[in-house]
Amino acid sequence: MAENKKYYWLKLKEGFFEEKQIKYLRKLPDGDKLVIAYLKMQLKSLKTEGFIKYDKILPSNIEELAMILDEDTNIINLMIGALQKVNAIEILDDGSFYMIAMQELIGKESESAERVRKFRERRNQKMLQCNSDVTNCNTEIEKKIEIEKEKNTEIIKCYEENIGLITPATAEILFSYNDIDYKMIIEAIKIASINNKRNCRYIQGILNSWINKGYKVVADIQKEQEEKENVKGNEEHQETKEERIARLKKEWGVEDDA
Repeated sequence: MAENKKYYWLKLKEGFFEEKQIKYLRKLPDGDKLVIAYLKMQLKSLKTEGFIKYDKILPSNIEELAMILDEDTNIINLMIGALQKVNAIEILDDGSFYMIAMQELIGKESESAERVRKFRERRNQKMLQCNSDVTNCNTEIEKKIEIEKEKNTEIIKCYEENIGLITPATAEILFSYNDIDYKMIIEAIKIASINNKRNCRYIQGILNSWINKGYKVVADIQKEQEEKENVKGNEEHQETKEERIARLKKEWGVEDDA
């Protein structure tokens, strides 16, 4: 089952180059290189919330960090010393690094949250486009709204019949899969129910798996199922060596010795 991925990004303030540690780094020899190495270190520690572990692959943590960041050892040594002076970094007892201010600089978003956000952006964009030409858009909007309402009603009905009472958050997540046939969402809900996995995350896993395979309509799912059944059927009816010999003898008109 596909997992719900997370995306991370570094939140730099508008006044990043005005911060004291950055100004201090830039005044040192090879200052711009130090700033770049510092940014690379921040990016490398996004998923670990500011930690970079020293695995003792190399004799020193400085050498290992230089290898990780693909930077010169002298640059890393100078950068770490400077960051320690301005209390921007700590070196732990095991030699690992902890970047103190990283908690405020980490942005993260799950795959489902990203999907919902993009869904809202598309919806808002359509509204903005139509506001510029209300007369031409009203009829088209009304038709699309009615179609979407009908589809969403079917999704909600299927969910509550097979899974349970749907929450607004769950509904929005499922509605955000509007780049595929809505009947695929219904199919995923039914599969979750059959497998006794009655939760939205499991349904998302099914849908994400189908999307990764390039499926857009229910027919794509049915085709995959038919192919699996054919393979299974061939395996179940695979003839034995004796059966194959007997068949070939019959085809060639060879009689068994008396």
